[in-house]
Amino acid sequence: MPSMALVGEPVGHAATPAGSVPRTGFAARHPRLGSARGRLIAGVVLAIILGFLPAHLVAGMRERSAFGAIDGKIAAMQAAATAPDSYAALDAFRAEQLDDKRSARRMIVLTSLLVWAAAGGALAYVWFRRVPWHRLG
Repeated sequence: MPSMALVGEPVGHAATPAGSVPRTGFAARHPRLGSARGRLIAGVVLAIILGFLPAHLVAGMRERSAFGAIDGKIAAMQAAATAPDSYAALDAFRAEQLDDKRSARRMIVLTSLLVWAAAGGALAYVWFRRVPWHRLG
């Protein structure tokens, strides 16, 4: 069977399908981002990773401030303990402060998850709705 090469095209090269446009520009340089599937995967990964950064920073700052205040109370109470009765009250006070730390940690986790979702959602919005992919391709 003869080759299906177009007139003037060297034999051995595949003919481009009718109506298709060869990729140039951004899509040629980044073939994975040229497809809708590649942009979806890249957008989701970027939103997750870059959304994590502000959440991690917020969690770290809130944890230092909340735990620092609780640790300061414990240090002050321990320094003030001079009598046997005050030493006996330290264990109950420490248990109460440990509960306060757990409660603070729970709130920090919830807040950082909200920050992560908001930042990731904002990045995804920009990636999927504001970047002019049709002009880049």
